[in-house]
Amino acid sequence: MIKLIKKIGVVFVAMLFLTGCRYSIEEIKTLADEECPDRVSGGISNSFYVIDDIAIYISGRKIIVKNISSGEERIDQVAEEFLLCEVVGSEKYFYIMAEGDMRKPHLWVYDKTGKMIEDRETSFKRIGARNGIIFALYDEQAFCIPWRSSSDKVDRQDISYIEATHYMSEEKFIEEMPTDLTGWTEIKGQNPTIEGQKFIRETETEQWYHYVPYYLSEKINPIMKKIGYEKYVGGNSLVKSRTDEEAFNKEYLPKLQKVMKEYTGCFILEFIQIDNKLYGVCRIYGDNKFLNTCTQNFLYSITLEYDQETDSFVKQDEFEGKEIIYYDKDWIVYYNLEGLYYMDTDTRTEHLLHKREKEQPSDDKYLDFCVGIKNNYILYEVEDKIYIEKLKK
Repeated sequence: MIKLIKKIGVVFVAMLFLTGCRYSIEEIKTLADEECPDRVSGGISNSFYVIDDIAIYISGRKIIVKNISSGEERIDQVAEEFLLCEVVGSEKYFYIMAEGDMRKPHLWVYDKTGKMIEDRETSFKRIGARNGIIFALYDEQAFCIPWRSSSDKVDRQDISYIEATHYMSEEKFIEEMPTDLTGWTEIKGQNPTIEGQKFIRETETEQWYHYVPYYLSEKINPIMKKIGYEKYVGGNSLVKSRTDEEAFNKEYLPKLQKVMKEYTGCFILEFIQIDNKLYGVCRIYGDNKFLNTCTQNFLYSITLEYDQETDSFVKQDEFEGKEIIYYDKDWIVYYNLEGLYYMDTDTRTEHLLHKREKEQPSDDKYLDFCVGIKNNYILYEVEDKIYIEKLKK
């Protein structure tokens, strides 16, 4: 793994050189080995759901059912034509959406014991469950959204939010399992409330996966596309166009600098949206010739929230030596060269999830974490192996 990372790093640095970076070809040849021999990194995953003690998550073309207490695991392999998109759930059932050939949507339903009770094509592209109601998005042209991981999306949003055009009771849905619009009720009105769930009508259909008007349980805050940012060595941004970069530097960088202890030019700013609130993490790194995400070159992290009324960043806390990867109102997850940890936002009691073996830094000692939190459970992936634990304070 580390060899692959080094190769990617050399290519990236070479690209920076070609776009005006100040390093010579001879320097570029040795950057990976000299600047980043030992590294840890992390991302965020939305690929699982937990009911009681049973967890279901997706990985590649596998649906994995796990008994958290016993550790027993079962893998249901799906056919090659399927792209597994998301796992959502209710109090009693798991729903796994996929897209097959010719954009045909497919649904697997599992009960809360982890037993599969349905495997069939369907006519909706997304599914949601809330207050005993199933909500579905019917849009023939739309793609299923691959919500397996949100770590590569600027507009990060928790997958528990709902996109829908129709609904029916979950009891009736489980009993009849309709494959078309039979039995469904179309959502109507401007901002309806259905069994306690409020919806917002969305007519904007220019996004690549929406072609018809639909309803949202919460809108993606448009500011998310402006404040997600990664600033790398040489003043280059990996995720912004030149126009977006200039707009961020003018409008939001000064505001971010106000909550930074020090500013070096190398940082990663990430936000997630949960229940209409924006939670942010900023990781600040020292100057180096490689990608700034080198744990050895890390300075500090800050947690922050975005205040829409004042259009500003509100600093919550600062962490020396902890690369914060996840933050919400209840939990904080971080990593360092010792391993992966979490703590609750109140007591700050630290819990070790995965200890990093560091005696012999080599390919298999490189750590690439991916984490997600659902229903007070944490999923974390280390080198393609997935673990799930109940969070504790």
